[in-house]
Formats: sequence, structure tokens, C-alpha cells
Amino acid sequence: MIADAVIILVLLAGIYIGISRGLIGPLVSEGAFLVSLYLVLHLHGLFDTVLPFGFIRTGVSIVLVIVLSFALRLLARPVVMFWNMIPPLRTIDAPLGGVVHGLLAFVLMYLALGVILDFDRNVYPLLKTSVATANQIDQYQQAVQGQPLLKGFVDDARLKQLVQQAGPNPLPMQQVRQVAGFLDFYDHNIREPLLTSKTAPVINRLGAQVPVVGHPRPYLAGAPS
Repeated sequence: MIADAVIILVLLAGIYIGISRGLIGPLVSEGAFLVSLYLVLHLHGLFDTVLPFGFIRTGVSIVLVIVLSFALRLLARPVVMFWNMIPPLRTIDAPLGGVVHGLLAFVLMYLALGVILDFDRNVYPLLKTSVATANQIDQYQQAVQGQPLLKGFVDDARLKQLVQQAGPNPLPMQQVRQVAGFLDFYDHNIREPLLTSKTAPVINRLGAQVPVVGHPRPYLAGAPS
């Protein structure tokens, strides 16, 4: 129910923003944010090696996204002004904005869900075992490294120690969860709500048909078929 409520609120918020603020203004802002996020996620390696572990990495990423988004919005301001100067475009701005931003909200939810599902494929074997092998912990570490925004919440050095300790003999999962605290947060606050969601599987299925960004992927293991 929690996941369904969040998804529905995001979709309704997208429609409301489109109707109340029109098409072009929010579209420019959202486009600037997505471009900035894409650049930061793909260029994070340039500063990851010089920043210490912890929230500093994540904080720098957030600041960079905000600064780049602001700069791109400034560059696009003439386009917004030109659009607002044409009367026929102003007339269709609100209804067209509601439709387009509703669709954009859907695509964003699909992309966010896709990140979680891709992450879960590497994490699920570790979550459901009673003892963790070195290979399972290593897969979890690689899954985290594949999501730059998670790096600030996971200590790579401690995970490497767990891999070394689990090499000779598998470790009890209770010990692994104590060290890798994000596992518990993910399991209880993200995975469990999505397992009972009715709308998330529909978004995953329909989003796979979206050109360019869509591709089929299995839903969470253990979810009702």
C-alpha cells in the first residue's frame, strides 16, 4: 500500500504540475535536472577517488546536480520566453502540460523502479540466505558500486573485510547486516513495500514498451505472479 500511494502521488503530482504551470517551463526544468543527473552519474569517477567515504561523496553529487540544473535552466530561458509570446501555444499550454508531465512522471517512476530491480538481482541472494559467502558479499559490493548515489551510505573497506572473512567460512547474515546497515534499510523500507505493490508491476510491464528507455526486466523475486 505504501509503494502504491507513493507511485499514485507522483503521477498525480506530474499531472498537477503540468496543468498548473503549463508545458514548457516545467519541461525545461525537468530536462535540465535529468541531463545534470545523467552527467553526474556518469562522471562521478572523476571525484570519487579524491573524496573520503561517507556522505561527502553523495553531498557533492547533489550539489553538482543542483548547480548544473540551474545553469542549464538559465541557458534555456530564451526558449521559454519565446513560447509564452505566441498566443495559440499559450492556449494549449495547460492541457498539453498535464498530459506530457503525467507521461514524464510515469517514465521517471519506471526508470527509478528499473534501478531498484537491477540492484535487487544482485542483492536478493544475500538477503535470503542465513549464511553469506564471499561471492555473495562481493556481488552486493559490486551492485552498490554500480549505483553511485549509494556509495555514500556503504563503507567499501568494511565490505572488503567481510569478503576476506567469508572466504574461509561463510558468515552469519546477522553479522553481515550489522556491518552493511543499508541492507536492512533496503529490505524493510524499499523491497517489502514493492513486494505488496499492485501498481509497481504494472509500471514495470508497461514501461518496457516505452521507446528508447524501455526494456523487459523481471520483477522482484518472491513477488506474487
